[in-house]
Amino acid sequence: MPLIARQRSRLAVLAVLALVGSLLAVSAVPAVAAKDEKATATAMYSACVGAATEDAGFTDTGGNFAEDAINCLSHYGITQGTSEGVFSPNAGITRAQMALFMARAAGVAGIELDDPEDQGLGDIGNWTDLIQDSINQVVAAKIMSGHDGMFNPSGSVSRADMAVILDAFLMAADVSLKDDFNVMDDDIDMPFSDIDSVPVSAFHAINRLYEFGVATGTTASTFTPDMLVRRDQMAAFVTRALAHTNARPAGITVQGMTMGDTGDNHDIAVSVRDMNHQPVPDALVDVISTTKPDEAFNDDGACVSKNVTGDCTITTGDAATDPDGNTDGLTVLLPEAAGTLTVKVWTGEVGDKFDKDDTSYAVIEIDAALPATAVKVTDNTKKNSKNLKFGDTVTYTLQVVNTDGDPVAEKDVEVTVTAVITDTTDGTGQGANNADVDMNTVLTGNQLRSTTSTNSAVHKTDAAGRIQLSYTQDDPDGNVKNRDEVTLTLTVMSTPNADTSKANDHDGGDTGAAGIQVIWADDDAVASTLTLSQRAMYHETNDDGVSNTLMATLIDQYGDPVRSVKVKVWSTVTNPTDGDSLGLGGSADGTAGSAADPADRRTTSRKGVATKTYTRVETDAATETLGAQYAVFTGECEDATTACNETDDGASPLTVTAETVMHYWAESAEGDVSSNDVLVADKANNTIVLGPTTGPQLLTYKAGDQFTITANAAGVEGPTGAVTMEAFEKALSTLADSTADSAAADTLSAVIGDDEDDINTFTIVLNS
Repeated sequence: MPLIARQRSRLAVLAVLALVGSLLAVSAVPAVAAKDEKATATAMYSACVGAATEDAGFTDTGGNFAEDAINCLSHYGITQGTSEGVFSPNAGITRAQMALFMARAAGVAGIELDDPEDQGLGDIGNWTDLIQDSINQVVAAKIMSGHDGMFNPSGSVSRADMAVILDAFLMAADVSLKDDFNVMDDDIDMPFSDIDSVPVSAFHAINRLYEFGVATGTTASTFTPDMLVRRDQMAAFVTRALAHTNARPAGITVQGMTMGDTGDNHDIAVSVRDMNHQPVPDALVDVISTTKPDEAFNDDGACVSKNVTGDCTITTGDAATDPDGNTDGLTVLLPEAAGTLTVKVWTGEVGDKFDKDDTSYAVIEIDAALPATAVKVTDNTKKNSKNLKFGDTVTYTLQVVNTDGDPVAEKDVEVTVTAVITDTTDGTGQGANNADVDMNTVLTGNQLRSTTSTNSAVHKTDAAGRIQLSYTQDDPDGNVKNRDEVTLTLTVMSTPNADTSKANDHDGGDTGAAGIQVIWADDDAVASTLTLSQRAMYHETNDDGVSNTLMATLIDQYGDPVRSVKVKVWSTVTNPTDGDSLGLGGSADGTAGSAADPADRRTTSRKGVATKTYTRVETDAATETLGAQYAVFTGECEDATTACNETDDGASPLTVTAETVMHYWAESAEGDVSSNDVLVADKANNTIVLGPTTGPQLLTYKAGDQFTITANAAGVEGPTGAVTMEAFEKALSTLADSTADSAAADTLSAVIGDDEDDINTFTIVLNS
């Protein structure tokens, strides 16, 4: 089966809404909507697994798009190449060669061909007996056909011809859109605009193969039916068709989804074939699974029972293959915690014991992840912006996530999105410009139009568990700046039994059940938001002085940088040195700076950033508050001088904003340490800053240390007891994100040795 990519993007969350668990169940027979413009009957399993994936030794297929398919056909003996070690992927296909390929493919697909009998074709007598037999067999089986007593064996094969041949091949293998996939004739898509002139048989064959996922277009809307097929393209076509049949490689193979929800029973399919690729019925199949593959077997290759699930012995109670050589209903239990389950399957006689060194087996790795429980909504608006300009487009991404907020690649989850557009007054209170846009305007497509209703539509997630929606709004009165505002409100909910939870608008304000909002406006740009960042959040205490950089970023309401504005910066901590060592804030006599008495002024650059680098000497643990403020003035005070702050010269500031950020000067910890206040969790440097009453303390950890998670509260999710460093870091990040600071809060304790090579112990106690 195709692997589903799991994305791990770090996007700002705008909304998280509960999903109904039943939405995530996958039906064995999909419900198909008519004309859904996608392949809805793709194969559940593949013929190209296990031994069929091995390199066939062709020297001219490396890097070819169909390299895997070519190797697969070689494994089955369907193709042997044009000469020793040569496949000739770019060469064309003759009808005689295609007949030979189809005759060989029929045997592994379970199609029983009659013994060769003359079909009355008058133009094949000069061909080899092998070619003549193949042509007569596939014509008798109605996989290929002649015309007026001729077969035209030297003729080329077009894409339309290939579709007709493979459509007939699947019919001969008893593969049906209706019976196997519940796709009725009226449901079959017709996505290609260039096949109206092909024969009726080819028209229907192309559309059926599109639904099967066997035939794809040369573009989204064209099939190019007259284009001749190359040998590499033939391999891709044929292997996709074989995936719908009972074709499986020699030996034992296992297939199934390579991901699933933690704690769930997970279906796997096991097949057993002889060396001629024929089904082996009544073969007993034993299943071994483990989350510790490196510890599952001893030096002799025998199973270590405490680290595996399964008895590692063939017994009469094991599952047996059916007459088609396949198992039915085999499942494995995925672990309760997120991780990878390694599954090995093997077959033998009753009493045989598994030996990793000598037993032939097939293996599949299944990624067990937390199930999808919510939808995370993000957008592409500029960070910290409050408005969009008219004409801008906003794109929302709705991503299915688990309880940890990680994306889940779950396809066809239904999400209802309701869009309402509201035109407010023109900013003067007169409402003069509201005639152009009615209240509660419907969303038609991706452009906001003036009607009198609200649009609500059900959308389905793609294979990555994602939906993307884009919206645009033009100025209601053209380009006239009348302080117009148009608000789009999205309500996102799961269906059925919709459950809408709180959502945040893109400015970060809580809008509750009102949904997610974005506002288009035409106001003049003014400084709106000041944000602070620093090169480092912490330093170890020092005697010699350490530099840090404070960056104050000023943007307008549209998220664009504001340049040439004076920003005042300060610090609440002073250097314990003379005036020559003065850093940020304060004065030469050691007086600390403050919002009321800022110590330094910087001017924003064209990127809206005012930067201050300073040097600090801190010999004792301390928490430093770094601050910045700006003011926007009019009239005589537009230079933002100190006098404008203190006097009213007829030009009061329009906006005065102050922001602060913490910097921690930490002492290296030794011995026993404990705190419920994790100030910094720096996983990149394996460093933790704790905030006990004695001042910030600096802890470092390494892979060889011991990590434990203890849960004092009920309902704690995730692993407990002795855990890996990765699990410890995950829990540590949660502590660092928490604002709790009480006796009931989660705590981190550690015992730190005197030497850096000592094995330190770290314990997280979950109290809440």
